[in-house]
Amino acid sequence: MLGARIIALRGGETLRGGIFRVALVRRSHQNTCLRPNTTDTASQEREQIYPVQHGGALQAELPTEQPWQWHQMTPEEQHRERWIRKNKDSLAVDWGKGVRSGKVRTECSRRTLDSPGMVLDTLLRVQPEHWKPQHWRLAGSIAVNRALRPQIMAVQLILRRNALLARQRGEAWKIERYLDDAKTWNKRLEEFRLVSGITEDDMINWLWILSPESSDTMVERFFSSKCRKPLFLIHVLVSRDRALHKPESFMNIISYVHENYVLRDRPESEGGGYYAQPVSRDLKWWHFALLISRLTWHARDSWPAAMPGLARLTADYIRTVDDNVHGSSRTGNEIRFSLFNRAMQYFSLPAQIQPIAHMEYNWEAQKHLLAIAPEFKPALVLSHDSYRAIRSVLIAVPKSKAEAINSDRSAKTWPPYRQAVDGIDERRDPVDDLSRSVKAGLLAREAGYPDTPVDKALSALGGSTFGHAPTIQTRSLAPPRWSGELSILNWHMEWAMRVRATKNAREAWMAFQRPPIPRMKPSIHVYAEMFDKLAAAPVPKSSTVRPGDCKEVFPVSNGNLTAFAIARLTPPEPHELYDMMICDGVRPTGKCLEILIKMATKKGQALRVLQDSPWKDFASLLRNWRKWEQPETMMQLRHLPLGIFNAWIYMLCNVQKSYTVHWRAPSRDGQERHQAKHDNDLKPKARPSTLAEAIELAYRFQAYRPKAARHDRRPWHTILQFLAKDKILYNSFTADSGDNIERTLVAFLQIYERAVSTQGNDSIFFRSLCIMIRKILTWATFRHRDGVYEERKKLLGQPLVEALIAWALKRAVQSFRELAFPVSRIPKGSRPKEEFHPKNATRYNIAGNATYRYMLAMGCCGNKEEMIKIMDWILDGWNSDYVTEAVKTPFNVGHAYVTKTFTYFVQMSPHLCIPFQEVRRLRLRLKRLRAGSDCTWLWPEVDESSTEDEMSVAMKNDLTIARRWPALKEMMGGTTRLDVEGIVESWKMKRLDVLFDKELAPKDEDEEDSEWEDAADMPDEVEAELAEDPFGELAAHAHKEKVAAKATGTQRPEW
Repeated sequence: MLGARIIALRGGETLRGGIFRVALVRRSHQNTCLRPNTTDTASQEREQIYPVQHGGALQAELPTEQPWQWHQMTPEEQHRERWIRKNKDSLAVDWGKGVRSGKVRTECSRRTLDSPGMVLDTLLRVQPEHWKPQHWRLAGSIAVNRALRPQIMAVQLILRRNALLARQRGEAWKIERYLDDAKTWNKRLEEFRLVSGITEDDMINWLWILSPESSDTMVERFFSSKCRKPLFLIHVLVSRDRALHKPESFMNIISYVHENYVLRDRPESEGGGYYAQPVSRDLKWWHFALLISRLTWHARDSWPAAMPGLARLTADYIRTVDDNVHGSSRTGNEIRFSLFNRAMQYFSLPAQIQPIAHMEYNWEAQKHLLAIAPEFKPALVLSHDSYRAIRSVLIAVPKSKAEAINSDRSAKTWPPYRQAVDGIDERRDPVDDLSRSVKAGLLAREAGYPDTPVDKALSALGGSTFGHAPTIQTRSLAPPRWSGELSILNWHMEWAMRVRATKNAREAWMAFQRPPIPRMKPSIHVYAEMFDKLAAAPVPKSSTVRPGDCKEVFPVSNGNLTAFAIARLTPPEPHELYDMMICDGVRPTGKCLEILIKMATKKGQALRVLQDSPWKDFASLLRNWRKWEQPETMMQLRHLPLGIFNAWIYMLCNVQKSYTVHWRAPSRDGQERHQAKHDNDLKPKARPSTLAEAIELAYRFQAYRPKAARHDRRPWHTILQFLAKDKILYNSFTADSGDNIERTLVAFLQIYERAVSTQGNDSIFFRSLCIMIRKILTWATFRHRDGVYEERKKLLGQPLVEALIAWALKRAVQSFRELAFPVSRIPKGSRPKEEFHPKNATRYNIAGNATYRYMLAMGCCGNKEEMIKIMDWILDGWNSDYVTEAVKTPFNVGHAYVTKTFTYFVQMSPHLCIPFQEVRRLRLRLKRLRAGSDCTWLWPEVDESSTEDEMSVAMKNDLTIARRWPALKEMMGGTTRLDVEGIVESWKMKRLDVLFDKELAPKDEDEEDSEWEDAADMPDEVEAELAEDPFGELAAHAHKEKVAAKATGTQRPEW
């Protein structure tokens, strides 16, 4: 073929959808290609049109009139475009026979429920050679449509170009019968140009814009193109299954919509038309509502901080709605009311990553819309669902100052009544004890809306209210709600939220025993909240958090209760509650199943819970990892719900924690070999790594679920957070390997690079990387024995660890630049608005814990320049938008992390030789902020001349690490990923691969002929042992003993 004789002179981006590539159509029972008897005449004709020089270089000159993106195409794409323009009229003379004869196939005439824009997006996502019957039905329904709509014309242009490219190969598509012939098509193009001003070249540009696989590349082409851009292109770019990783892409779309559809009298896409159209024709109010819902979806996924910008965009559009709207049965006030309440509900949806931590941005967006409500006459009023949306946001934001005081003065016993400590408290108004969420509920009742079980559930999370039993104000996401036949579940959700709004398991058990309706049995949601309380960890004694601010439970206060009363109120054990649930006929599912799987300390426990659930068919698939290599297994396993799958990944990582928490990595120092030999006797027996199993399962599961691979980051968040834990080391199948530090770091970086490149960077990835850097350096420099850190005489794995840590530090610095300054580089000519591009706006809230971890990582590596930049960035944030109110308000966790960051910097600065002038400059900056901007941050009063003996153990260790690894800073500038990969590959040749070493797994000869086909049929003692040994190590050991017993004539011991 001619395509094989063309050598691409320069690379280009891979295109899909069959727009600029040859489309191969497979023969099927519904869609077959008409293949005429072809000869070499066609190929000779092609060679005469475009002669080829020696070596494959194209000799034909460029046409004088070509699409403007001509020079951005590869030579092969240019050749195809020339061939189409040369032969599009001559080859399409006999098309449209099916339409002219009236014999239209049933599947082509069938109307589709999908809009033409969605059909265009669907056909572009799949290459023509992979089209299924449903794709051909969509194509046929648009092929016979003769409406002059931009989406329909664009889809027909795709079909025509693919049919022409099929003719180039000597094939013929049956869909040619339903497309216009060349004369009719040119006539329709001219009519379409007169009506809308859009030419065929404009549509070719649309296809060029939508052809890449990367959504960010689509957005870049959209803004670089000079063609006319109808509104449906925006809808395609921001559809929910797209992934916008670059922050510039998202913010530029918001600015473009604001400039071209909100502020202008007429949209830019219709500026050249012969017949002027009003603005409402191109952006009707329901189009804008759909656009805001999709932009909100992307903000939740990749930029929670953009919620206030979307609120400003919505407010500006609502202001442009006239009282008399043309072409609509609704009045202007009704449209404003509908958009206002829809936006209030959209902005209550939580973020995909750290939803509670980012809920402050949702509250800022809702407050901006509430501020514009009185501007109109009549004023915009809230619907019942909008009141609920406001309450769902208020229960997730940090407590206000008054709410914090009420929480501190609540009784330690149950019920948590408010206690008066002085005369001012005695004279207070009872309304002052209510939270903002409860007050919003009172306003809803004053507006005439009834108090339903959904509202009572929100009131339970909001704290005590009038006429109801007191509860703890709990920072949480809003509970789900049901309607129709499932509305009875709302009563159970009220009960479940009362169980959640408690301080400890005893209070939760007391609420569990008091149903809202007498004799009502608890549902799966009530059991889920009770299990969650039983599994919660106790809050640290030194913690300053208040009840309801975290999932940890607080100590139980017995008060004056007797021993009998205490025993009566003591909650049951988890296994006892589980048996009670099964006896009540309630099977674990949904959130309850996820909690039970996470609670499991052994794999057998999780398998038992899964066997009792509706998803018991997946237990056998998850039990044996050797079956995961079979495509049939993964095709079944991909139907497992994401919540259960992520809970299973968490369980595997948590089980790995119990394997490695009691032993440490063996030392390689010469003087420590005797102690290492003694330590080997104390180590547990070699166990299979459940963490390696979790990594393998996550890779294979997301490979068979592309949508989850694009949007679901929870498996990688869990794995990386567990790898970064202080006492977790990665080992594939044996606990005796001396390379666990290197293996842990290599595995972490491999997973980190893959996750960030495919799903984008976020605050959890960044924080885990910073913790990992400090953890590995600590393990390689010190031995932790009996609670004391002893410095090693020889650093562990210095050549490899040093190179990997240098690369990790480089990636940490790049990640901080990306997360801290995401919109600092704005394309030329984009004319951004200040309200949509705030100064140094961040995508995620990293001011707090993530910044503190980054400071620790830079401190232990001695990077004093980066430490100064962190301090400047934090101080700049007081008057910027990227520091939230929780970080600025005292007695909050974010504020405490900023104080710890300042303290670490001040104490480390004299020992790391940070210039005194820089420290003094930063101190004066903070002093000016406190004087002029009411800054609440304080400069720590630390003696800068203090010695190392007066510092904490962690800071002493960081100083020792900085001295022992002096080459890290120099290696950061010169280390490249290629160098690191070369070092890792050479390391792998000497040792086994770090990810899932199947060669080390013991072979179980009796694995397929297992005595128990189902986990439920196994004896309890055997199931417990197999839970600890899912890969058959005990069976292999038993087989060896059996062979030895047969040789010696003795009997094999029992299990």
